[in-house]
Amino acid sequence: MTSPNTPLSHETTQPTITPQLSMFVVLVHSDADMAKPTRIVGWDILHYDEGTEPPSYKTPEGYKSFYLPDMTQEQWDDIQYNQNGLGGCAAYFEGKIIPFTPTPYIPPLKDQAQTSLQAVQQQASMIAAMGESFGPKMRDYVQVLRAIMNGSDTTSTVLPTAPSDPTQ
Repeated sequence: MTSPNTPLSHETTQPTITPQLSMFVVLVHSDADMAKPTRIVGWDILHYDEGTEPPSYKTPEGYKSFYLPDMTQEQWDDIQYNQNGLGGCAAYFEGKIIPFTPTPYIPPLKDQAQTSLQAVQQQASMIAAMGESFGPKMRDYVQVLRAIMNGSDTTSTVLPTAPSDPTQ
């Protein structure tokens, strides 16, 4: 053991630091139609030493993975931390990351009719408690909703408008 006052030798060798490279990967659902912008559902980054082969990426089951060869660390950081104008949602299309606005979910007409009929049933309780009853317009409305729900109305594409006054 050297004493605390003994100078250290300057003949030590410094470790070689190999620069790290990055491989940027996006994930989409495996059933995605790649002919159109596809919502990105996952991101990954793999690091490897310069001069070595990039690691192979093990794509999770149910997904497709795409390597982004033109992506830089700065771009990656901007997307990950600042959303880079993506508004929280991004798509992969033709090798690029682009903003993506998901199509809003519109429930099937039968489900919409069921939800509307539940609202009518709540109104019916209130109307009955007040000693009143549904008027002919509301009864017609209920009949249309029931027909949509049971499948006998196959031509409607939107729900009818509910009467503003259920007693009419």
